[in-house]
Amino acid sequence: MTSFVQFREKFSVHLNNQKEVLPASLPDFPAIDEAFRTCIAELGGMSFNAGLYQVFTPDGVKDATAAIEKMFPRTATKVAVFGCDWSGRYFATTSHENQTALPETLLLEPGVGEIFRIPVGIEEFHNVELVQYTNDALAENFFNEWRTSTDEELNPTSCVGYNVPLFLAGKDTIENLSVIDRDVYIEICTQLFNETMSLREGQSIRDIRMSL
Repeated sequence: MTSFVQFREKFSVHLNNQKEVLPASLPDFPAIDEAFRTCIAELGGMSFNAGLYQVFTPDGVKDATAAIEKMFPRTATKVAVFGCDWSGRYFATTSHENQTALPETLLLEPGVGEIFRIPVGIEEFHNVELVQYTNDALAENFFNEWRTSTDEELNPTSCVGYNVPLFLAGKDTIENLSVIDRDVYIEICTQLFNETMSLREGQSIRDIRMSL
């Protein structure tokens, strides 16, 4: 029996790259529990509502988690990324040394350079947070505004990223958005974030060189 009934009632499948039987190849991350495995088994490889949200395949879990740990080293060995939204924000579960700690979901924002905590586990995140608070969780209104401004479409490997990240004083506006490969976007954000996080407030940047 599915564990994501409420989610499936509200979110329609946009693209489905899930094979008939997903390979049992989820990595052995401490943050992966039975609820995580159920989520990937039921929703992995699918994007929903015209690309508003998607859940990763097992390979996607490994790749996205590695990318997030590179940008936010303090998360290393402590998170497992299960999905992302249209703007390249990632969602992850966490592991706790204290087994009595309450479950939580992390929202990791490459374009902002910050991590936010949502005090619910992966099942409640899908069935409650995404269903009842869709705009808060996924910036749905901003997504719809972007869609009316362009003819571009999202595919499972792209996102709508900031041309100038917010941590570099970029504007949170439609004009500062472009469709970009998601892996490229997080790599660019990672390099910029790691190179500029030690700058003093107001200090200018004269030259930027990227290695991809």
